Amino acid sequence: MKLDRQSLIDRTLVKGSGPPVLFLHDAFGPGTWEYVIPELVDRYQVFCPVLPGFFVNDGKVEYDDFFCVEFVLQVLAALDLPRVIIAGCGAGARIALNFVLDHPNRVSRLIICQATGLRRNLTGLFPGASMLTKRMLSVLLADSKLVAALVRKGFVDKEHPLLPATGTQFAKYLEEPALRENIARLLAHSLSRASFWPVLLPSVAVRTLILWPTEDEFCPVSGGRELHQLLRYSDLKLLEGYGHFATVEAPGVFAEEIVSFATQ
Repeated sequence: MKLDRQSLIDRTLVKGSGPPVLFLHDAFGPGTWEYVIPELVDRYQVFCPVLPGFFVNDGKVEYDDFFCVEFVLQVLAALDLPRVIIAGCGAGARIALNFVLDHPNRVSRLIICQATGLRRNLTGLFPGASMLTKRMLSVLLADSKLVAALVRKGFVDKEHPLLPATGTQFAKYLEEPALRENIARLLAHSLSRASFWPVLLPSVAVRTLILWPTEDEFCPVSGGRELHQLLRYSDLKLLEGYGHFATVEAPGVFAEEIVSFATQ
């Protein structure tokens, strides 16, 4: 998938003014940071590109780490951003980590939330499954009841008012077969193990904040602790009581942590 400069600009949300912050969303879609961004636009210029494969006309996308890093590099070039704070969640956090390995001089600070890529274990996402193929994931994601259950499971507070909205938003993506196939491909890739991380991540010299909800069953908090050990210049902040959709449940908490870290 090749995108020209204008296409890259058109698929990137730009809001606010101030130091640039690039947000990378996870497999649940661009809405990952939807509630956090308004909390920051008075102090930062926020950029949130839609990853390849999340528009119907994107066509089929085969994800790998190099492809995703190259996409971020192209976005920065299209937006004339020489150096930014990068914040990634889930699959977006994996992309952010791989990007800082290849292009550390382009990242002033790094913010990681619930990064995938530490292990192959998918049992938190689909109980009983240690490995799932792209095709199997696509079939599972087509089950609206299963998707609703996954969204419910991601919230600690089962009566949270944002839960129905989150489920509806994700379900809209999955209604479109082309998007569902791409999300399945992204999940299958991002939830596979990044075997080179234990060797390469200790070399990262960029200041990093790791935000990790304590009640996330999809990305257990042990992953945050492991990353903290691998990243020598990192701070680990555990978000007590929140689940997988913490950016939706507690956008104010994320915004406060980002501002505090970015201004240190």
